[in-house]
Amino acid sequence: MRSGIALALGFRAAILASTLLAVTATAQTRASPVSFGLPAGSVERVEKRTENAKHFQRPDGSFVAIIGAGPLHYQETTGVWQDIDPTFHDDGAGGLISDRASVQVAAKPNGQISVTRGGVGVRWLTPVNLAPQGGNAVGGTDAKGI
Repeated sequence: MRSGIALALGFRAAILASTLLAVTATAQTRASPVSFGLPAGSVERVEKRTENAKHFQRPDGSFVAIIGAGPLHYQETTGVWQDIDPTFHDDGAGGLISDRASVQVAAKPNGQISVTRGGVGVRWLTPVNLAPQGGNAVGGTDAKGI
């Protein structure tokens, strides 16, 4: 019974992690200023970024702020705000990691999954091999198969 509960919690945490990534993906901000309805030639003032805001200078010299309902940026350990990028990439140790967002998600080849934010999080083991299958895919059952 205990392992069944842990497995159910693991699946719920995996669904939560994928939901967080999906929400984060909607906040991805690498789009051009024009995609925010700004005139061509507008330039982002990167030094004014916050977690939920981007600031642009229009060609006429005026400024506009884009305020997100959720995070638009994540803060590096150096204090610099970066655009959120929820895609997975090779972690250099045989696993996959999405670490360019406000929530970090990692999948290790041994089946360990971790979700962290600010150094605090959860991790669990899955009964499947998560070795990369090419691209951003991992083996095992996805959320549709739960």
